[in-house]
Parts: sequence; structure tokens; C-alpha cells
Amino acid sequence: AYHAAIKAAQANPAHAILAEVWQTSEAVAMFVQRAQQFDPTFTINAATIGPVGQICQLVEGLPLGIELATSMLPLLSCSALAKDLAKSLDFLAADTRDLPYEQRTLRAVFERSWQLLLPAAQLLLARLSIFPGSFRREAAEYIVGASLAPLQHLLDQSLLSKAGAERYVLHRTIHAFAQQKLQRWPEVIETLHVQYVHFYLTFLARQERELTGAGYAVAIEQIQADLDNVQTAWRRAITYSMVTELHRCVEALFLFSEQHRFYLEVINLYAEAVHHFSSQQAQQNHQSGAEITLLLGRLQAYWGTRLARLGRFQQAQAAYDASWSTLQ
Repeated sequence: AYHAAIKAAQANPAHAILAEVWQTSEAVAMFVQRAQQFDPTFTINAATIGPVGQICQLVEGLPLGIELATSMLPLLSCSALAKDLAKSLDFLAADTRDLPYEQRTLRAVFERSWQLLLPAAQLLLARLSIFPGSFRREAAEYIVGASLAPLQHLLDQSLLSKAGAERYVLHRTIHAFAQQKLQRWPEVIETLHVQYVHFYLTFLARQERELTGAGYAVAIEQIQADLDNVQTAWRRAITYSMVTELHRCVEALFLFSEQHRFYLEVINLYAEAVHHFSSQQAQQNHQSGAEITLLLGRLQAYWGTRLARLGRFQQAQAAYDASWSTLQ
């Protein structure tokens, strides 16, 4: 379809703007639709049909590739963009030869989009990759320092998407590329992870009272919306041995699992924490050692209760016995 449209335009430029010339290609039609969001006067004509066809061919007609490519049109002409993408594909060919062609194509488009970002926007996009899925603006502001204007800029560049009225998300391919970019700033990764844990485990702990009162349905809905983030925060808290943060939300996690029938997943979360802190129980620092012992005993007790809920009574008894031994 790309070649047919190009040949038609070259054979008879006067008719290149007719809809039937380019709408036979879904990719070209999508390109025009997206381009007109940035420039309402954009149209297919003898000057643009060649570069547009080349761009659609370079990105293999992939919707994400087209979306990223058209977002660069306010900065580059169609002709310049086609040349840049071709160069990017050639430049990346050696480094990405082990990747599927679709991934190589999208990486090339992403790299060109990345290069057009200011350094602050590059760092923000990389930082946003710490979210495994969707996130609220308040979370982005607290954890990565993102205000509304920079988020809107990434939206305009098709590097960030809206997920409902109040949530944002990185497309999984962009997320993977941005995660790789984040490795350029190793000094900020741990800080981001710690901020992430603070935000989401504090959020979970705040729901404890609501989960036992009249507002439990709203609390369940709010936790469910951020469940990926809550689970990720829990696991990162284990990695960084953030005992205080885990202490605060152990009960809330238990209550949520009871209200939402979230048993198996919570069993796994408790088990990961128990196994981690069992190896740290005997620490030289008496105060921190006592705090870990208390946390471990609570985790073992809640773990046992969840195991019993699923009928794993032998395992539940072993967890109860371990909790009794730990807290004595």
C-alpha cells in the first residue's frame, strides 16, 4: 500500500491529494490523522507523499511507531524526519541485530524522540519507568518531582499516555526503553525506589481505618487501582530492608486481602518478607534487631492466617509456631 500510494503520487502529482490515493493504506491514513492533530493544515500532496510513505514503511506501519514519528513533526519536516529515521535504523542495526525487527524499528523511533527532548525531560521520562504500570499525578509529583507541565509535554510527544481521567502510563515498549535509559543515572535509582516505597506503603497504611469502617468499598477500589504499585513497593521495601514502612502497612494488607479475597498473592508477599527477614533476625544493633524480630513475628502470624484461609493447615500451623517462637 505504501509503494502504491507513492507510485500514484509520482505518476500523477495533481491527484496525489485525493483520498483514494493514500487512504488505501491504514498506516498512511493514521499518519495523516495524527499529523493533523499537530498541524490542522497538514495534507498528503506531491511533496509529502514520498516522505510519509517512507516513514510508514520504516516503522513497519506500527501504530506506536507512527504516533512517535508524528509527534516530532512540530520540530522536523516530513522529509527531514524520514532521513533521520533511516539513519537511526542504520546506526542501531549493529547494536540491535539480536532484537526482532519490530523492536529495532521502535527503538530507532524512540531514540530520535529521545534526542529531541531537553535533558530535564529525558531524566523525567527515565524516572517514570520506575512505575510498573499506571500511576496518579500525585505519585509522579512526590516520587519523581514531576509537575503537570512536564507531564503534558511528554503526552504531547506521545511518550506518555493517559490511562483514564487521572492516571498516566508508559506504553510497555517505551517503558522498556526508558528503563534502559535510567541506568545512566545509577545514583538516582535507589533514591527513587525509597521515595516510591514511602509513597505507596504510606498510602496503603492510611487505608487501614477505612478498611474496617463504612468506607471500606472506596478503600478497596483505591488500593485495587494501585495494586501493581503497592505490590512493587512492598517488594522494594523488602529489598532495602525498610522495616518501619512494612510495619505500618502489614495490617492494612491483611485487611485488604480479606475484603478482596486476595489470598494467594498476599501469601506470596508475606512469604517473601518472612524469608528475607528471617536471615536478618540476629543483627548486632539491638534496637534494629528488635524491630526486625517484631516485624518477623507479625508477618509469620498473618502468613499463617492467610494459609489457613486457603486450607493449608499444616503450613499455617508451622507459620504460627514460628511466630510464637519469634515473639517469645
